[in-house]
Amino acid sequence: MLQDSSGQRLPSILSQGWTALMLTMLMLGLTDLFLAAIRNSFFHVSIHPGIKGWVVTCICASIYILMSVLVRLCYGRRFRWFNAGLMILVTVLVMVHHVADAIRFASTHHDIYHVINTTHHVIGVLMSVLAVRWARQPCEGSTRLSGVASPVA
Repeated sequence: MLQDSSGQRLPSILSQGWTALMLTMLMLGLTDLFLAAIRNSFFHVSIHPGIKGWVVTCICASIYILMSVLVRLCYGRRFRWFNAGLMILVTVLVMVHHVADAIRFASTHHDIYHVINTTHHVIGVLMSVLAVRWARQPCEGSTRLSGVASPVA
């Protein structure tokens, strides 16, 4: 069952999903750094992800962290659909980026990148399905205007 009697199970799972996506992204960054340190050359890291890539990574990590908190606080219908759309968008963009990297860096990418990226894809697809399911549920326990969870009496 994906929702308990208090209606909190789906938001809890989605919060964990956003956190898991952030952790897989962090693992990719750490893998880049560890491999560069083992090779004793950070040249490849300066190309990919490079400075712009690190900026994008920091922005994505901020979104992942923020969304993991917001899905526990906001229950309005608009927010639920925003969450579902953002989850789908993030999942698709990371998939496209993975395919582009696999083509561009075929000779230097290791199998571990594919394992971590595939983990991100699986989590993203599962969380996208659950986010849409949550968005379709009736909005109980929220104020109509704010969409923020009302305190439990």
